Amino acid sequence: MRRKQNKTTPRITALYERLSREDSGAGDSISIQNQKIKLESYAAEHGFANAVHYTDDGYSGASFQRPAWNQLMEDIKARRIGTVIVKDMSRVGRNYLEVGYFTEVIFPQYGVRFIAIDSAVDSADQTSTEYAPIMNLVNEWFVKDFSERMKAAWKAKRIAGEHTCTVCMYGYRKDPVSPNRWLIDEEAAQVVRHIFQLALEGKGPGEIARILHDKQVEKPSYYRAKRQPSFQLPERPYDWDSSVVRTMLRSREYIGMTVNHKTIRPTYKSRSKIEKLDRSEWQFVEGTQEPIISEEVFYAVQEKLCPRPARKTIEGTNPLKGLVYCADCGAPMANKRQSPQAQKDRNGQLTGKYTKYQDGFECRTYTLGKKHRETVCSRHYVNSATLRTLVLETLKECAKCALSDESALWKRLGSIGQSPNEKKEQQKRLNLLRRRSGELDDLIQRTFEDNFRGQLSNEKLSELVEGYETEQESAEREIAALTAQLQRDEVTKPNARQFLERLRRYSSFETLTAEMVTELLEKIVVHERIGSRNNYEQEIEIYFKFIGKVGETG
Repeated sequence: MRRKQNKTTPRITALYERLSREDSGAGDSISIQNQKIKLESYAAEHGFANAVHYTDDGYSGASFQRPAWNQLMEDIKARRIGTVIVKDMSRVGRNYLEVGYFTEVIFPQYGVRFIAIDSAVDSADQTSTEYAPIMNLVNEWFVKDFSERMKAAWKAKRIAGEHTCTVCMYGYRKDPVSPNRWLIDEEAAQVVRHIFQLALEGKGPGEIARILHDKQVEKPSYYRAKRQPSFQLPERPYDWDSSVVRTMLRSREYIGMTVNHKTIRPTYKSRSKIEKLDRSEWQFVEGTQEPIISEEVFYAVQEKLCPRPARKTIEGTNPLKGLVYCADCGAPMANKRQSPQAQKDRNGQLTGKYTKYQDGFECRTYTLGKKHRETVCSRHYVNSATLRTLVLETLKECAKCALSDESALWKRLGSIGQSPNEKKEQQKRLNLLRRRSGELDDLIQRTFEDNFRGQLSNEKLSELVEGYETEQESAEREIAALTAQLQRDEVTKPNARQFLERLRRYSSFETLTAEMVTELLEKIVVHERIGSRNNYEQEIEIYFKFIGKVGETG
């Protein structure tokens, strides 16, 4: 579609066509093929050369996220387009404000002439564009009205118990004669029954997923893709996820119900944003297909699954999330929050006790490898409370030193510079070394002069010069190191002061807040534990903004 523009190539005449589902009732006159014929004929009759088609077939006018339209806008901004011709204003879109923005702002800005044939709009004739805003508003009303009618139709389907999803639940298949009717897919239904039987025996979703993997049972997405080429075939056919198993065990479709109204679009203008509804708002209609699982078995499994206790959170999102990294593979560590889980005895019976709430970080590489039954990196687990305590204690110590003894603070921040006294001693040592290096130059020169006058033998010359040069090389190395250190101090000192300025804004370090983390913390690097489960050491490196790593924590 893209063309290189030069002085001899005329600007493109863009012929834009669009057709969507809501337009299908208008008949053949608005088909893509008829739009193309009409636009080509108009361009030829009116002398528009270098015509190129931009076609969006099957895209709604309520959204401007369309591939051909996006390409058209790229070419306009690259100044390849001279004229845009459409059949009518509704082909551009049915959003009043956005259509006006493109036709009245963007097109004139890039010198593009706009023509809507049936709407009698031509930007070259100002009088023809006076009623364009009204036409855009009418087109938007059309979409809104169509959306309301579609909502009413879908609501009627839901109330009647018709399936509004496009894909059957695993375990069912569509009736070839009546696609809205579900029939039992016996091969997949056997797997569903096996899953419910395992759950009756007291096995949880995670354990069931492992059993299915070990038995090489194809997961639902792979099973579907093998039978329907329109779906992409997953790479790992037997990697069952515990969340998939849990969803299946809670799905009332398996006892013959239709479950609708799980999600909604908040507005007809949003084609991609979908909001999930609470389970209490779902619509259940009984007896719409043959059940795979009996109600007795289904509700017995629900009792064994038992609802999870409400998830406890610590100040909403963990403030350290996104700042913790694995020391070995370098990957970000995932924030793992686990609600209390119901405990079971050896026979799989509930004990009435729950595990403790957990909030920690785990290497993401390890987590993904575990999901695919592979050993990659290691866990590197660390508790969130431990990390927050370490960060707060370090900040408290820095703040205390900043207020009482700044020289002690520079000692604490030894990795970023020297205290004023240490810097003075370094400068004194540097001056001494430079003087000594100059003296050695003079000594080497006098030694050669004595040898030239015959006052010093060649053997003694070599011995003295070798000693002087060795001492001078050592001095030069130390001079270079001290100079580099002092230069680093000049650069990093202002950074340290910025850190201190931010640190002094906080009067209390009792709680680690998101604001505090954003202003002061750069990252946290976590090493693997060394030792046994109950007696171990773990190195954690804390990096602050401006000053880098401050000590090491074991």
